[in-house]
Amino acid sequence: RILREMSRRAPDFWSWRKAVLRFVDESPQLTQFSIAVNPPFQPAQDKPEAEFLPPLAELQTEIATLTAKDLNAPGLANLYERLGQFYAQGIRQGIAQNLEQEREQSIAAFQQAVSRYKVQNNRLAEMNTLNQLGIFFDKQSCYLEAINCYKKSLEIAQEIDFRDGEASSLVNLGNTYTSLGQYQQAIHFHQQSLKIGREISNRYNEGASLNGLGNAYYFSGERTQAIDCYQQALEIQREIGDINGEGGSLCNLGNFYKDLGQYERAIEFYQQALELQREAGNRNFESNSLANLGTAYHSLGQYQRAIKCYQQSLEIKREIGDRHGQANSLFSIAGALAKLGRSWEALQHCQQAKQIYQSLGLERKVEECATAVYKLSRIIAVQQPNRAPQINDQPSAPRPSSRKRWQKILWLWVLAGVAIALLLWLLKR
Repeated sequence: RILREMSRRAPDFWSWRKAVLRFVDESPQLTQFSIAVNPPFQPAQDKPEAEFLPPLAELQTEIATLTAKDLNAPGLANLYERLGQFYAQGIRQGIAQNLEQEREQSIAAFQQAVSRYKVQNNRLAEMNTLNQLGIFFDKQSCYLEAINCYKKSLEIAQEIDFRDGEASSLVNLGNTYTSLGQYQQAIHFHQQSLKIGREISNRYNEGASLNGLGNAYYFSGERTQAIDCYQQALEIQREIGDINGEGGSLCNLGNFYKDLGQYERAIEFYQQALELQREAGNRNFESNSLANLGTAYHSLGQYQRAIKCYQQSLEIKREIGDRHGQANSLFSIAGALAKLGRSWEALQHCQQAKQIYQSLGLERKVEECATAVYKLSRIIAVQQPNRAPQINDQPSAPRPSSRKRWQKILWLWVLAGVAIALLLWLLKR
């Protein structure tokens, strides 16, 4: 397997000329997601696309140099794949300078790599790059594009009888269908992946499949099966040292206990998950754990603490370009603000969330937002003093009460009477 990976990473001698070998983790690359406003679940794992990448300037120079020599040089496919990984990694870590531009650059680079691997008939590399592109689409909430990539990757894996790749593509498909709310379809893919993972003794994939299957069971209402999957996944992930996966399973267990009303226990799981995810540098999972902590505090009636967690989650989601996660956080903030009686602010956050859900085609979430907007609008209409502030509004002088107004009139009459009496006295003299 190592020789196969080396041959794929450097298809010609030119790619080795600097004698710098960067080995990447062989584990399957699985997608990650944030499903619901309450709670946002996580899949078991999110391996970085590549932990050790050359600097951007070096990659661009190498691509330009090799392109000048030969437009169809085999080494260009690998370089474009690395370029796509570089931009994707920057977005995932929240350090992109221009999110929209770098998102397009990552997609374009991955597509170039896929096209070139296909021409070279390098099916394994084509499959792997399609999976990476699908993961990137999924993280950007482009679910239909992600599914298209995963299905192509799955087809290639089955054609070349690469069962590890087949299992990885199936897990990714399952997670994405869960994000879309198509839970039975998700269960179908996760069960296939779990079966393959056990047959080939791939513990990493087995843990990921169990966690994804647990999510799908949970949202389809099969809670007993969900908790069983989460516990099995956690045991495997601890056994193999999968920190990311362990964090995801802890978070999902926290969600389970939160729904049982055991909020303090849920918070313990969330805090453990958050610590692991920060240690692993997984910004997306970190933001999910913060959102989950927010829901627990919300359930305890600690709305200010909940808002603080939601806002931290929202900030990370914006940094990494997760639009689905942004909408979830905005909707959660709206709920907490409404509990504090800040209806106008809640309405604004709810409308922002609704716009994002509409752009993603998540109709069920759009309906939830529309219902919340209607209720908040009615509350605001009743609470006239808390109406939406207008730009030209000027602070009005306080109106004196009727009692104070009559007191002032009485004093004026008294003073007038005294003045008349004084005048008459002076005239008599």
